[in-house]
Amino acid sequence: MGIRILPPEVVARIAAGEVVTSPAAVVKELVENALDAGATRVEIEIRRGGIDFIRVKDDGVGISAAEVRLAFQRHATSKLSGLADLGRIVTLGFRGEALAAIAQAADVTLISRTRSDPAGRYIRVAGGNVLEEGSRPAAPGTVVTVRNLFAHLPARRRFLRDPRVEAAEVGQVVGRFALAYPEIEFKFLSEGRVRLQTAGDGQLRSAAAEVWGDSVARQLIEVGRVVEPGRLAVAGLVGPPTLHRPTRNELAIFVNRRWVQNRRLYAALEAAYVGIIPAGRHPVGVINLLLDPAEVDVNVHPAKAEVRFVYESEVLTAVRQAVRDALKAQGYVPDLELAGVGGRDGAQLAFGLESARAHPEGSGRLPRLRAIGQFEGKFILAEGPDGLYVFDQHVVHERVLYDAFRRALAAGQVETQGLLDPAPVELTPQETPLLAEASARARLKAAGFAFEAFGPDAVLVRGVPALFAGAADPATLFKEAVAALSAEDAAGGSWEHRLAARLACRRAVKAGDPLTERDMQDLIDRLESAELVSTCPHGRHIFRRLPSQYLASAFGRT
Repeated sequence: MGIRILPPEVVARIAAGEVVTSPAAVVKELVENALDAGATRVEIEIRRGGIDFIRVKDDGVGISAAEVRLAFQRHATSKLSGLADLGRIVTLGFRGEALAAIAQAADVTLISRTRSDPAGRYIRVAGGNVLEEGSRPAAPGTVVTVRNLFAHLPARRRFLRDPRVEAAEVGQVVGRFALAYPEIEFKFLSEGRVRLQTAGDGQLRSAAAEVWGDSVARQLIEVGRVVEPGRLAVAGLVGPPTLHRPTRNELAIFVNRRWVQNRRLYAALEAAYVGIIPAGRHPVGVINLLLDPAEVDVNVHPAKAEVRFVYESEVLTAVRQAVRDALKAQGYVPDLELAGVGGRDGAQLAFGLESARAHPEGSGRLPRLRAIGQFEGKFILAEGPDGLYVFDQHVVHERVLYDAFRRALAAGQVETQGLLDPAPVELTPQETPLLAEASARARLKAAGFAFEAFGPDAVLVRGVPALFAGAADPATLFKEAVAALSAEDAAGGSWEHRLAARLACRRAVKAGDPLTERDMQDLIDRLESAELVSTCPHGRHIFRRLPSQYLASAFGRT
């Protein structure tokens, strides 16, 4: 077939597929329009995950009656006037594709009224065609209703996920807007129930409490760093090192209040936590990068989620340093490692405290060790044939429990400890569809959890894995197991690895727990049978070795 120009209707359908990929994408585009219109209140309502029904209502400036039909034309926008504007975009939307693309993919009605118009203007568009138009009573602002998403694109409709999964994704989108615009009142309803409602009081911590819960919001630390007034600044809230997650679902970065996906940006933020949170885990927080619009390109992706920076290195450094400074101010980051030790001896000591990954005896085994004491309630000291071994007591126990549970899980022999008092567990919008899957329920039961449905968004836990009974309240253990399931695509390793690592961390002895000499020796002896003795499941070193030859040299012995 030779080269030809595509028919306009085919081009329109392709454009619709670029912008409208899911109900969440529709909600994102409509909320962006509401915010660009100066709204102070935005209400989002969906049914069947947004597949059947989406409504976004705002109190913004509205669209004049003469421009309502024009708003549904491709490349029609009030946000750009010329080529020069592309170099300094200050609105969330600017391509003029949203309403046109949505109307190609669904049945759309819009009612809008400006404050100067005596009545609202109504229009209904489906498959790109205007079906109805006229005047109707309306409050100032705009209401857009989208029905039967992808009814006109059946091939795309087949790829929609379970309505509960789509609803959860819409909830994430609304939550991000709430974090980016704490001064705006957001209300999100799904199947007639209010899932999120913010006060619009301008307080980021208040918005975070609605999105992530009070217990998380109370722990967040303020971040504020101005690199150059009017050009580059970093602001937001981040969690302490004790608050971390298996995925980045509770980590949001905005550039000029636009949620972005930029791996280097997220890596820069997480670099501030290197050494103070476990490997493979992600911090919690929300960061808004305030940047001169001329120094950021948001016109690189149809969904406007990816960005490029003119001075990327400076931006990444600003984010990392701002977060690191906030953590340091709270005492979470030491000024110097090996504080008080310097010069040649300091270098030798740093070198001497190696993890002994490749021990001379080979096969990842430890030599025979004798526990000789506990230091600071955190470390076990042990004497070995080649030096002094220092173990992190929590990490040792974590590794031992991890291996024991993995062996039981692989053999299908995980014991369940029944509960005298069943524990009710409320599920999040993300967790509910996950537990609706038979495979997920089967995995949890194989792991030793006994539970049953307890209403539409809750379960009743009746039993937990016996190995971890008493480690934490049953609801917390169950939540950890569900989190391991939900990390299927975002975190490394198998589900069995993630589950064992999370539960072992809960059950292991903590820093400050007193241990007897028998306890310490037992942990070291059990570690000898571990599959890999140098690291815990999260990648942290289990022990460090101070070689005998270094000690001899330090005291002038040969």
